This record gives sequence, structure tokens and C-alpha cells, in this order.
Amino acid sequence: SRFQQMTPAMFAVSRMAGTGICLFMPLLSTRSTRAQTLSQAMMMVLVFGFQVAGLLGAAVVLFSFFLPSSILCLFVGRLWVRIGERPWRRAVQNALEPISIGLMCSGVYAVAKAAVVGPLTLGMAAVTLVVILFTRVNPVFMIIGMGVAGASLMYFFGLK
Repeated sequence: SRFQQMTPAMFAVSRMAGTGICLFMPLLSTRSTRAQTLSQAMMMVLVFGFQVAGLLGAAVVLFSFFLPSSILCLFVGRLWVRIGERPWRRAVQNALEPISIGLMCSGVYAVAKAAVVGPLTLGMAAVTLVVILFTRVNPVFMIIGMGVAGASLMYFFGLK
């Protein structure tokens, strides 16, 4: 299969990026035994589309799977802004805040559990957390940077 021909660097990026986002996790296998977060499971549809019809299949799946929910979010977001500061809107927002925080924490825990496999990955995750919490650096840059650094360390030195 095409997906079992991942380079060690791609595999390493998938492991190290787990400090925030697993960038290549969906490409590891269509039968992954790891606990996957919802976003990773949703990205698996791209793998299936690619396996069935190549890049065109992946593109069709991407648009058919994500476009309707994106359009719905666009319209609901506009409606939400138009509603303004009505009391019931604030009550709904206050009720959804702890749910959102809980879902984010459970996702981070699931990804960290799969990605932190040794002292090096633990250190990289800790550095990423501290930098994200105490600086104004965009988290995406930290996650990609740590993913590339971890991939390089694993590929060139075999470190985990």
C-alpha cells in the first residue's frame, strides 16, 4: 500500500507534532490501533478517498465532507453576530464554554498520550506548552517547529 511507504521523517513528524497537532497521523494506516481524536478520525476520510481514486478522490472527499459544515458555520456565525447581546445568547454562550474547554482538554490528552513516548518527546511537549502559554508566539509555528525538530532528531539520530 502507498501509505505504508512513509519515510521515517514523515513518521517522526507525526509523532512529534503530537505536542499539539498530529500532522501526518492519518497517513500512518487506515487501521490505526491508537486512540484518535475526532479531528484525526475525520481526516481519515481523505485517506480513504485517496486510496479509492487518488488525488481527485481525496479532493472530492475533502469538499463533500468539510464544505457543508463550513457553510453551516459561516451562516450560524453571521446569525450569532446579528443577534447581538441578547440575554439568552449570553446564557447559551456561558453554558457552552465549559463544554468546549472539556472537549479541547480531552483532545489534547488523547494526542499527548499517543505522542509523548519518551523523555525527549516529553521535554519537547513541555517546552512547547511553556512557550505557548507565556509568549505571544503563534501556536501553529511552535507545533510545526517542534514537529520538524523531532522528525530531524528521529531521522538523523534515531532518538525518540
